[in-house]
Amino acid sequence: LTQIEYDGVVGYGEASMPPYLGESIATATKFLSKVNLEQFPDPFRTDDILTYVDSIAVGNPAAKASIDIALHDLLAKLVKQPLYKLWGLNPDNTPYTDFTIGIDKPDVVRAKTEEAMKMKEHLKLLKIKLGRGTDEEMINTVREITDVPLYVDVNQGWTDRNKALDMIYWLKEKGIV
Repeated sequence: LTQIEYDGVVGYGEASMPPYLGESIATATKFLSKVNLEQFPDPFRTDDILTYVDSIAVGNPAAKASIDIALHDLLAKLVKQPLYKLWGLNPDNTPYTDFTIGIDKPDVVRAKTEEAMKMKEHLKLLKIKLGRGTDEEMINTVREITDVPLYVDVNQGWTDRNKALDMIYWLKEKGIV
């Protein structure tokens, strides 16, 4: 989680750092400690700021993304407008928002699914993480709670081609989009 403050307003950004991509909290913290945004008195100079951030070190895309997101969140808050308006986008044409259910024990999966359903008016899909041998249990547990369309994120968790194909057919039967 990254915070950028300007004139008493705080913008927030975050980025995922899966270990297999080579970033971690330690590497992000090390990179972020090198960033000095005080040299930019105007947060609306995003091109200059992000060019500077990118020049600090090669790599670190998650840490850099967290700054980019925090900066844009800050700008939207400063002008008191949502980003879609600033960018001239039609909110009716935006992709569906999803909520991710991580791989966990059934009771935790149930609780997370119930939490997601409290936001049902804001989301149209649930993303279910799979790939650790509990895939069918994960899907069945979520389906005990909701019939909201699901899609899956296996993140290289299936290494056996035949097992992957079997799971794909099984997921199709369960109505996974």
